[in-house]
Amino acid sequence: MLDKETRLSELWGTGKYVLYSVSNGQATAQYLGNGAEQDDAAFKEDDLVVAVKNGGEYSYVAASAGMTFGTDIVYAVKFLTPSAGQIGGKEVAIEAKETTIETLTEAKEEADSEKEKTELQNQINTTQQEINNLKNGTAESEGSYALMWEAVTTVLEIKTLEATVKSAQEDMAEAEQTFVDAMGNMLHDGYWNNSNYTVGQEESLYADAVEILKIMSRPAVTYSMSFLNLAALSDYKMEEIKLNMRVRIYDFELGINDWGFIERIVEYPLAERENTVTISTDELNIAANTFESVLNRMMEAANIIDQRNAIYERAAAISEGGTISADQLNGEIDLLKNHLASTKSGWYTDSNGNIMFEAQDGQSAMMLSGSGFMVANGKDTSGNWNWRTFGTGEGFTADLITAGILRAGTITILGTDQFYWDADNIYIFDPSNPDRQIRIGKYDGTNYGIGYTKDNGDTWLNAIGFDGVT
Repeated sequence: MLDKETRLSELWGTGKYVLYSVSNGQATAQYLGNGAEQDDAAFKEDDLVVAVKNGGEYSYVAASAGMTFGTDIVYAVKFLTPSAGQIGGKEVAIEAKETTIETLTEAKEEADSEKEKTELQNQINTTQQEINNLKNGTAESEGSYALMWEAVTTVLEIKTLEATVKSAQEDMAEAEQTFVDAMGNMLHDGYWNNSNYTVGQEESLYADAVEILKIMSRPAVTYSMSFLNLAALSDYKMEEIKLNMRVRIYDFELGINDWGFIERIVEYPLAERENTVTISTDELNIAANTFESVLNRMMEAANIIDQRNAIYERAAAISEGGTISADQLNGEIDLLKNHLASTKSGWYTDSNGNIMFEAQDGQSAMMLSGSGFMVANGKDTSGNWNWRTFGTGEGFTADLITAGILRAGTITILGTDQFYWDADNIYIFDPSNPDRQIRIGKYDGTNYGIGYTKDNGDTWLNAIGFDGVT
């Protein structure tokens, strides 16, 4: 669309205009260009109006309120300022030559000899041909008629493209809102700018912004470790480390092979084995660049991976979706081949991948599997747990509740559709007429007792209250 707008500016300049379609002499505004407003659409006296035929032949016509056009006119253009660009240039040349023809015509009328009149007429003919070439064009140059038609069709293309862009923007806004709603607090946005770029370098700016985003969309990582200062020995001067020094980081178990920068050095002259060094992968801060919180460190919420008593985290091992690819680990976790166990909490995974919980006294156990949740309070003669199903995907099935309180305020006890119990009442419905009900409890929402209704609760009658039978 930008190319279309640029071309239109080349054709007739950047002044305000209104484009009309014309049918049966009646003009209908189709497009307001370059800042023209709706009030500009109406024709008024002294307006600069161009009547355009099919193919581009055009002429300027006198404007008036409610004006009509000839039946051969298909478009009209109202210029709030005179046209410029290539069309304006040809129109200026045409006007100059028309003035020349007027001058030559006057001279011809005043000429005394036929020879002089013939020469002047030849000049008039030549000038008129030049005007025709400016309008109709030549092999070397397009005429104003063709340029005007190109301008009109370009405006119509711009109108179509704007509608397409608007629709796409609305779809994008809807998609963005859906994304924002789904991400919630995990989504942060910001901007990055750089004034070192000039007009024409937009692609370079975009490419650099993408590289910045690659850095900022990943979590920054800090590694802390002990070190021995080998540089203190005469034969190891090349091993000296300094602040902001660039160093290579290898973590074979997570598949990390990257660069970091020394951020902090702590040395103990009398206890060298306690020396520590901190390495950071935050390239933006280490390089002393400024960044206006592009994503406000949106990935700081996912920054813990436990590995050998230290915190390891690296964007190279973390996908854009915040997950670690399986190929970054030393094989997959196969519960059919491996047991996970905790000696403190008494849980483990069995050979089928089920999670087992056993009491330390060995008297009871629970099992969690894809089929359901089972419990046991003893073992059979073979030493296997006596499992009872406590719950499945369909819900809980308890064959024994040993102790506790069922609070009807938080559950609904359902017998049938005609009989159930909630926090306020026991409900009894007439199977043949649901408008007839009996409620035991706070039957009408205010009074306690046994009440009944014949009109689905619009009116209530008390059967039994605290004062006895009514």
